[in-house]
Amino acid sequence: MQEAYLNIYGVPTRVQTWGRWVEESYNKSEPEDLVLFIPGNPGVTQFYTSFLKRLHEELGYTVWILSHAGHELPKSKLREAPRLTDNEKIYGLEGQVNHKLAFIDTYVPKNARVYFVGHSIGAYVILDILKKSWVKSNTKGAYLLFPAIEYLAQTENGWYMVNVVKYFIRILLFLAWIFTILPFILQFSLIKGYVLFYSILNVHMRTIINFIRPDVIDKVFYLAMDEMHNVKERETGVLLENKTKIKLYYGANDGWSPQRYCKQLKRDIPDIDAEICTRNFEHAFVLRHPEEVAVMVAKWIKH
Repeated sequence: MQEAYLNIYGVPTRVQTWGRWVEESYNKSEPEDLVLFIPGNPGVTQFYTSFLKRLHEELGYTVWILSHAGHELPKSKLREAPRLTDNEKIYGLEGQVNHKLAFIDTYVPKNARVYFVGHSIGAYVILDILKKSWVKSNTKGAYLLFPAIEYLAQTENGWYMVNVVKYFIRILLFLAWIFTILPFILQFSLIKGYVLFYSILNVHMRTIINFIRPDVIDKVFYLAMDEMHNVKERETGVLLENKTKIKLYYGANDGWSPQRYCKQLKRDIPDIDAEICTRNFEHAFVLRHPEEVAVMVAKWIKH
């Protein structure tokens, strides 16, 4: 695995790769098979490392992921991201789509065979970028995990976000600042207790500690609230145009992407490949079941 911060859409962006690094040339005569993963929110690459490592091992394809703009920031003061104030267009939902398009335009070879995998709001981003003919023509498959692609504010978690959480965002940012000034041993102890209580894999401890930064969490919440306002009617036209390439995988008990959305989708597009999970994978599957989901997705891609 290789990783670095690259300037994408004017923002230092963490990129991780398995197989070819994004700036390496591809010299083989055959077009490259490339998996490009678009994360959910928060768009932190480190949460997906175990999942993508296993996906690469199963497929043998090059696998890339990039963080959402502003969701992972370098520690160096020389590479600071633009602040949220006056740069909302970068960090909102439309900005995140443009951020991914800028990455694709810069680094994805024009003749690559691209397999998109998207989680949660990443699925929405993929459907939006598939509107671009130059992306669509290179796309061999799009696999949308626990897709947050319609009427988010009307879901159980969306209602809670809009009617409760948004009134406490300033307090949460203050608590995040308090966390950053605590001694590391106390930070470690608090997150260790959280990980144990929620049965989260220990590998995520350092990622969670690094994630709790007010300047990051502010951007994460800004994107979340923008999602609540803008993710409404699903992109049925895009799904119809690409239905032979797309697979949607819904959770059995998902507060962001309920079963009723899957059932309505199948009523509207009867031959769409959409299914409901029967294996007890939760929406945030990377916290407990990254490798099992990776094996499943690899089978879909190889099918």
